[in-house]
Amino acid sequence: MDTCCKKLPTCGTSFSCPSGYAEYHSHFHATSLSVEECCRPTCASYTCHHGYLERASEFSDTDVSLETCCRREPACGTDFTCPGGYAAYHSHFMAAVLNVEECCQPTCLTYECPHGYLGRPDEMALTTVSLETCCRKEPACGTSFTCPEGYALYHSHFRALHLTQEECCRPTCETYTCHHGYVENHLAYSDTDVSLETCCRREPACGTDFECPAKYAPYHSHYLALHLTQEECCRPTCATYTCHHGYVERHSEFRDTMVTLETCCKKEPTCGTSFDCPSGYNQVHSHFRAEVLSLEECCEATCLTLSCPHGYLERPSKFSSTTVRVETCCRKEPACGTDFTCPDGYMAIHSHFMAKVLNVQECCEPTCDTFTCPTGTSRKPGNFDCDAGLSNFEAGWSEPKKDWCCAMKGKGCAGLTFSPGVDTCCQKEPTCVDFECPQGQVVDPCRASSTHRTVENCCRPTCLTYTCPQGYHHNSMGDYDCNAGLSNFRFGWSESKKAWCCAHEGKGCPECGSM
Repeated sequence: MDTCCKKLPTCGTSFSCPSGYAEYHSHFHATSLSVEECCRPTCASYTCHHGYLERASEFSDTDVSLETCCRREPACGTDFTCPGGYAAYHSHFMAAVLNVEECCQPTCLTYECPHGYLGRPDEMALTTVSLETCCRKEPACGTSFTCPEGYALYHSHFRALHLTQEECCRPTCETYTCHHGYVENHLAYSDTDVSLETCCRREPACGTDFECPAKYAPYHSHYLALHLTQEECCRPTCATYTCHHGYVERHSEFRDTMVTLETCCKKEPTCGTSFDCPSGYNQVHSHFRAEVLSLEECCEATCLTLSCPHGYLERPSKFSSTTVRVETCCRKEPACGTDFTCPDGYMAIHSHFMAKVLNVQECCEPTCDTFTCPTGTSRKPGNFDCDAGLSNFEAGWSEPKKDWCCAMKGKGCAGLTFSPGVDTCCQKEPTCVDFECPQGQVVDPCRASSTHRTVENCCRPTCLTYTCPQGYHHNSMGDYDCNAGLSNFRFGWSESKKAWCCAHEGKGCPECGSM
């Protein structure tokens, strides 16, 4: 409607109020254009009385009165706040010089009590500021606190003001509990150097007062045992163990206290216990007890040691076989051209005929049957039977059939590779861009690429189809040539020409998504 019609003049659109006046919002649509009809006065037209100043922030207020347009001049009692530790001078309430000296007086909060004195919290608001009114003598550890039993007074904290056990007292040996294997040292009970060394003394124990005999080691778990005997303090080591026939001593384990055949002894070396066959060889079980430790004596080769010749692959199931021959260890290898069939929609890659990795990616390439045409396109037409005459396609098929069957089915390609794409597999579908809209409507540029060719989808109305309401008439003031400069309308046309041509002829409209 804005582009097709224009409104009649009113106060709100066609009249400007003079300085000191504001618009009557309730008269916005009045058609009698005058100051009395369209405007009302603001604070800018009001003169404040003596003792008052203008409120500059309220100059646009239309509630014109002394209270809304003016404010009193500042004074101590109304416009100055005393800082912390100060109280207001009531006798200076109306003073016009606004500072601490003129408006405020100090309280006890500004007074610093000397050493040995504490502030009186209940007198902090007093304005008679002196040592006697603001302070009191303070208690101290040495005169006002008694340490509990087992603690002694901190002489260096005699004058401390925080009367607590932590501040005034320190522990003595009476508060210390000696660890297992220690007993109390009563001679140090009043000592305040509280530690294991000063407050306790050791009891006699295995670890400090008993020495194990040869071939025995101390029990670490019995280190603090009080019964000082070999049975209580010591345990045997491998040095006390005699190895069986066929075993020799493990000298590196002689201090081991896990005294068993396995921990103290080792078998004499043989093929089966002391020789590891290399990769690709198995142990000869019949030579298990042989004492000549060599590859020839202890081991025999398996298929893992044989390299299969060209055209053959290893037989994993025969890897442990000791009959080492090509027939037993190897098998002929499969290839794309003989052992793999490409699925529907794919054709064989002739250059990969002998490839050994048998899968679609290695042996085949896609045809148009696997390609999805994008929006606005469809599959190229052509209903050929690509199996009929395939054995003689080079001489028997027409060129259109060869092209279509190669592209769509991967057949009749004559050894050529093919890559499916939009150009080879698809054709464009008709869109709204050339749709013929009925009189008074134009093609909607935002639907130009749509393939749903109907009036409702492709077209949009112009002002020629719009009926203006009562009080409005068609805006024919434009009468622009909407074909002139159309290719550069974004930068070459004025905004009014863009609006008129879009509304009347559907040309020069904003980009889709911003309309």
